[in-house]
Amino acid sequence: NVSASGLFDASGLAAGPYNVTYTYSDANQCTNSDGAVVTVNALPTVVANNAEVCTGFTVQLTANPAGGTWSGANVSASGLFDASGLVAGPYNVTYTYSDANECTNSDGAVVTVNALPSVVANNAEVCTGFTVQLTANPAGGTWSGANVSATGLFDASGLVAGPYNVTYTYSDSNECTNSDGAVVTVNSLPSVVANDAEVCTGFTVQLTANPAGGTWSGANVSATGLFDASGLVAAPYNLTYTYSDSNECTNSDGAVVTVN
Repeated sequence: NVSASGLFDASGLAAGPYNVTYTYSDANQCTNSDGAVVTVNALPTVVANNAEVCTGFTVQLTANPAGGTWSGANVSASGLFDASGLVAGPYNVTYTYSDANECTNSDGAVVTVNALPSVVANNAEVCTGFTVQLTANPAGGTWSGANVSATGLFDASGLVAGPYNVTYTYSDSNECTNSDGAVVTVNSLPSVVANDAEVCTGFTVQLTANPAGGTWSGANVSATGLFDASGLVAAPYNLTYTYSDSNECTNSDGAVVTVN
């Protein structure tokens, strides 16, 4: 395993001592020699671990033994892999380690960059004082923000009309997380006024209210507000007028019909 010029080649050799001899002849053609031992050291066993990371995030790579150096695109010498701006896919990196004998070995690892999930949170509307169940895709995420539960129940109790911002966050099977914002528009209840009225026993009276287009309910009154006092004793009668606006927000007011 050694050439005449002294180049020792350890290719394919097992670790251990190897004896070689050096022979020299001087000008008088006197010759002498000496033996030497070449110790072949084994290369260190190096294991670089594969890893996964989500687009836009970083991951600390690991390997054994510690103390080596990482190389490749998007990775620092200490093993911090940065997936900022990277498309989803596999990325090859290398870990190199030198032991106390200055024997060096390396191992490759694959960092899989996973895409962030596509998340869509849907806007919604609700009337003051009511609740609305928010929806988003994919299902299974978590809602956050004022007046909303983690499961997406938005409660408009006590809120003034206006837009309210909420956020939906979803993590997929790769533990990659993304979020989307939604706007919940809280609509005010319509202002409803039902007018009191009087009528004589045995007659009818057309009730009025504002805005028009609502529905009357109660005893002796039609949905359109015609109150019939036929057969009624003289007394006050309580009725209700209910109105829904273009936002499907509903409010009501009571009126008293006095039968004389």
